Amino acid sequence: MKAVECAVPNCVHIHAPTHEALVELLLRHSHQAHPEMHLSEQAAEDLVDESAYFDKKHAGKSYAHEAGHVLTG
Repeated sequence: MKAVECAVPNCVHIHAPTHEALVELLLRHSHQAHPEMHLSEQAAEDLVDESAYFDKKHAGKSYAHEAGHVLTG
């Protein structure tokens, strides 16, 4: 299980079983919660490459924790 934190402080923890799924969830979150950032697919790929880590706590699940709702993969 790979995970990243949103670049916006105290925003969201995103995790997914694969690199590709993590990039997809990060893009979806960015476009929904932070459209003004205009995060490109390449920028999301770079962010995942640079900052993703193994998240044993959420192994087997694919979603993003957010206040009030969940993004599913």
